[in-house]
Amino acid sequence: MNITLRPAEVITIPEPLTISNIKDSFQDQKITARVDRVPREIVLWAGAEQYAAAGNWTNESALEQLNLVLSLSSIPWD
Repeated sequence: MNITLRPAEVITIPEPLTISNIKDSFQDQKITARVDRVPREIVLWAGAEQYAAAGNWTNESALEQLNLVLSLSSIPWD
């Protein structure tokens, strides 16, 4: 069951997208990114399978994944 706790908040992110910080946590099997003007970290890859698939990610692959994640109907926040 889905319930809405608060209405959608829409922000405009300037393009091209810029990642200001990436956290790669082997222990949590999660890679997150901080994007300018976005108040929370965005999960790029999470879980053993996605973490392994990310492998030796690069800035370019992180930007590609960020674009993919931002196109989802529900953004995975950290």
